[in-house]
Amino acid sequence: MENRAYALAAGSFVAIVVALFIAGSLWLSGRTGEGVPYVVVSERSVGGLLPGAIVRLRGVKVGQVASIGFDPTDSRRIFLPIVVDSGIGLTQDTYAKLTFTGVSGVASIELDDDRTTRTVLLSSAENPARIPLRSSWLSDLSDSSAALMNSATQTSQRLDKLLSDQNMDHLSRLLAQLDDASVQISGLATELRPTVRRVDRLVADSQETVRSLRPAIRNLDSLISDTRSRIDMLDALREGAQELRRTARNLDQALAHDTLPQMSEFARRLSRSADRFDEVLQQIKEQPQSLLYGPAPGRPGPGEPGFQPVRGAPR
Repeated sequence: MENRAYALAAGSFVAIVVALFIAGSLWLSGRTGEGVPYVVVSERSVGGLLPGAIVRLRGVKVGQVASIGFDPTDSRRIFLPIVVDSGIGLTQDTYAKLTFTGVSGVASIELDDDRTTRTVLLSSAENPARIPLRSSWLSDLSDSSAALMNSATQTSQRLDKLLSDQNMDHLSRLLAQLDDASVQISGLATELRPTVRRVDRLVADSQETVRSLRPAIRNLDSLISDTRSRIDMLDALREGAQELRRTARNLDQALAHDTLPQMSEFARRLSRSADRFDEVLQQIKEQPQSLLYGPAPGRPGPGEPGFQPVRGAPR
């Protein structure tokens, strides 16, 4: 009987311990039995994340990961169903990131939003809303490290090619040629020193020449001014000649079109007057008495009184 009582007491103790463990686990995990389902969608690796992992909203625990699986329609995407406390209202710009705690590398999901909208993200068990999983700083560091390692590998390969035996021999010859060139340049500089001194003297002589040329330049300026004034006088003379030429042309046109015809008419009239004056003189010469008595009447013609036919004249 004592053994049975002992076994019953031991079984009861184990059952109580298991019940307390389950209750403590539920309390520590924050499970209340109620929550809003969401699906976090990732196209990256979620290594270190396990079902039951904690879900936090800006550092505050609000739920846990229900399971982990692939998208049935696209194996490149991973579905992470989560359950969030019903009192938490997520917005439509909410996103998720993976965070790692301690040195053990235990992963959890951190929720946050972009603060661009206050519209609530509606979700239900029949149609759970999807939340994108963005890359965390650790994954970005991992990608950057991989790219950096790749770049370092390429750089080391290029250095190996650059520092090959052939290139090293070529570099040694190049350094030797540079050494010889530096020696030659040093000797050339020594030889050029007298030339530089001559150039200095030449520059000084040139400056003296320039100073001596300044009076000549000033005289040249005055000569240019006199030349300009003479050119202005020549321009005035040329304009006077052109005006005289135009006046002569106008005079010629006036003589050709007006004066010469008038003089010709005057000459014709003078000629007629001279002919008449000659006739008058001839008449006076033949009949001087006409000056006193006027000109003699003319011989009467046929049918006029006193007409006498000339004898021997044809009838």
